[in-house]
Formats: sequence, C-alpha cells, structure tokens
Amino acid sequence: MNHPWWQRRVYGISQPTRRRTRWLQGLPAFLVLFASLAIGDEAAKSPVGKPYVNGEDPFVAIEDLNRQAETWAVCAAAYSLAAELLDGQEGGSARSEELNNMGNGAKLAIPMTLLGALTENRSSDDPALAKKFSSIWSYGKVAMKEWPEVQRTAILADLERAQDDEDAVSQWLANLMSTVAVCMKNAESQQMYIDLWRSLATSGIFEPPTD
Repeated sequence: MNHPWWQRRVYGISQPTRRRTRWLQGLPAFLVLFASLAIGDEAAKSPVGKPYVNGEDPFVAIEDLNRQAETWAVCAAAYSLAAELLDGQEGGSARSEELNNMGNGAKLAIPMTLLGALTENRSSDDPALAKKFSSIWSYGKVAMKEWPEVQRTAILADLERAQDDEDAVSQWLANLMSTVAVCMKNAESQQMYIDLWRSLATSGIFEPPTD
C-alpha cells in the first residue's frame, strides 16, 4: 500500500524500504484504543494528550454558534484522520467505517449548529425568516465541506512540524486520540443535530439538499 506522507510518519515507515522504527511497537495499543472508542467504550480510556477541542464543557454549551460549529469541524477532521489510520489494519476496517460515519455526523452538525438560533421559530411563516433560514443553510453547506478540511490541514501541520522526532509524533498521536475521545463524549449532542436535520428534512418546511 502506498501510504500518504502523514501515515508513513505515524507508522514509522520510511520509503522505499518501508522500514518501521522501534516506537511502532506502541501502535497496537493505539489501534485497540480507537477500536474501543469506535464501539462506544468509555472515552475516559483516552491517553494523556492535549485535545484540539475543549473537553471541559459539552459542545452545545458553547454560546457562540460559530465557535461551536468550528468545534464540530475539528471533530470531523479528527474522525477522518483516525479512520484513515485504522483503515487497512487487521480488524480495523469496520471500526474505520464507524469513525467515518461519526465524521459525517460531525460535518452535518456544522450547518445545524449555525441554524440553531432559528430552529426554535421554524414553524413561522414569516418570509424574512424563511429567507434567512435558506441563507444560513447555504452558508452552512459550504462550511460543512470546507471547515473540516481547514482543521485537518492544521492538525496535519502539527505532525509535519514533528519531523522525525519519535516523541513528538507520539505526542501528536496522543493529541489526536484525545480529540476523538472528547468528540465521542459529545456523541449525543451530535445525534441531536442529526435528528433535527431529519425532522426539518421531512417537515416540508424546507428541502435541504443531501450533498
């Protein structure tokens, strides 16, 4: 398999020999952790790392909706990276798919968060409200696609700065795992946004595109 540069760095593979460095011995533990997270075990099992999101309070407690939406974008990026690390590993494909599904849910939470200020009045037939609703949804669709990519780039930039420092790469991995753990703790809130989207999509109030 031709791994992308960041996976080669995490796996300790150097091309063309694909030689693995000694610290890769710790990788099975990381895979086991992600496996446990993917099937819903306690997020408290996460390693010591500094997550890319604030884990002290629930995401829905973030009053600034733009900041909350950005947090979901970080989760989408973290889920995606974790899924890619698991994909292709023995016993990891199913859990990789689960993480990808969580990532898709986190992406959907972005526009639904931005719509949060309007959803309480979604039964209103006020044309101005409907127009604003449509405008925010259009913006949210763009954010749903672009914001996770921005966060993914930022997370991978940290790995790139680690160069070939094994300790730094290990710390990056711990930070990524801790981020996934925090995001998992907020899975119920993410599901709330997914359910809200389904409710709006089937209500006939508006027709959100599925792309």
